[in-house]
Amino acid sequence: MMIQQIDRTILNSIFLPKHLLGSQEVRFVLSDTDKIEKEDEVIISFGEPVNQEGFTTESFNYINNPDGTIRWIFPVDAKSPQFLEFYNTATPRARVFALGCKLAFKFKSQRFISSGIFHVNTRGATRIENALSATKHDTYNIFTGTNGVNRSFLAAVGSGGKTTHFLKGMIDPADSDSIYHEQDQLEKAQNLNLINVVTPASQIVKGDLIMESIRPKRSAQPGHLNEVHHQFLANLAKQTATPVSIKGSDFAATVKAGLDRIVPDDRINEDLFNLIEVHKQLLQSEALIPASQAHGDFTPWNMFMNGKQLNVIDWELGMDKAPMLFDLFHFIFQSERFIYHGDTN
Repeated sequence: MMIQQIDRTILNSIFLPKHLLGSQEVRFVLSDTDKIEKEDEVIISFGEPVNQEGFTTESFNYINNPDGTIRWIFPVDAKSPQFLEFYNTATPRARVFALGCKLAFKFKSQRFISSGIFHVNTRGATRIENALSATKHDTYNIFTGTNGVNRSFLAAVGSGGKTTHFLKGMIDPADSDSIYHEQDQLEKAQNLNLINVVTPASQIVKGDLIMESIRPKRSAQPGHLNEVHHQFLANLAKQTATPVSIKGSDFAATVKAGLDRIVPDDRINEDLFNLIEVHKQLLQSEALIPASQAHGDFTPWNMFMNGKQLNVIDWELGMDKAPMLFDLFHFIFQSERFIYHGDTN
């Protein structure tokens, strides 16, 4: 049994109590010859549960990404595939996969969709259990997050057969500013008079973000902009519009940080690199542009439409001073790229 380093890092962050992150690591037991130390607080075994005094054990199924890394985690006794809360079903192929998962659970045949099982053996509460200590729940499913900077994991938290909350935690505790930023953006959105728009109530518990589930029982996630989207964007712009210099916009700071990471390279055409330098200079302009608050990741998979009502989640990339129409452009580009696979050039 082999486990990739990225999975070690993620499982360590999810299950090790937060006060031990950085000072201790999860012990991974992959074979009968792996040793257990007396100071181990959390042991994850991919064979049999650890039969040691003082440990409690919970067993999980997991489903891998195409590259073999772990994508979703759910208890072996889970009654429903709550991990589908993190899955966009905008395409026919995705809907078929989601239906297959639901049927597997209905007929208690989860083994047909599972990539394997591991056991979390602990002396005390895990990081997730600590964060959910004040939230009524009887189960949770985990999405290990999207690879990249500021990677976070998400847990769909269930009670009585329903998803009631979501928990978000950063894989690297050093990135915790993202949690506080999202909480700030959620509070600002809730303080606006956004017509027919719902955003989740939230709170930070032990450095992790807990948000109520606002997904309606019946909803859609259309991949094309419609009147409901337009109303939300127009209302947000109307209430938060302000002139700002290009240099002073949140967007410019983000773009410049990305461009600064591009260094001269033989693989980059010289003319293209010169154009990048020109754009970096333009981002320092004091010229005024219309700006407003923006969601920052306004995409079909971050919202649920129920008639005229729009429920909007995942405000992690929210901006106070983004160029007007940023969300509009972002929605079109992302939909074409990831749903319709159009030519975004």
